[in-house]
Amino acid sequence: MVACSKETITENDIVNFIKEYKTAQYTIQSPTNIPTTEEIEEKVKPFLTKKEFEKQMANRVFEIAPMIAEEMNKSIEISDVILEKDSENDNGSIEAIRSNSY
Repeated sequence: MVACSKETITENDIVNFIKEYKTAQYTIQSPTNIPTTEEIEEKVKPFLTKKEFEKQMANRVFEIAPMIAEEMNKSIEISDVILEKDSENDNGSIEAIRSNSY
């Protein structure tokens, strides 16, 4: 995200970006009208690099939400995203951030 932008990226910008992505990935509005894996893939594609998109497709990540919604017969939505730093360099840059969606 930083490499594509000329302006300063705030933590709030990152949270909003991840929340949009996770919402596209996990929202199932109705267990009787579950989107296909292909529909979810199209929704999340703009958020991912080609390499990451292909990795997640290979790991069948986009099948998780539809499967859960169908098995539980429930709608699914993201209510919050919490970011946790895995590690921070001496210069303040961050190597990795994990996101937990609820």
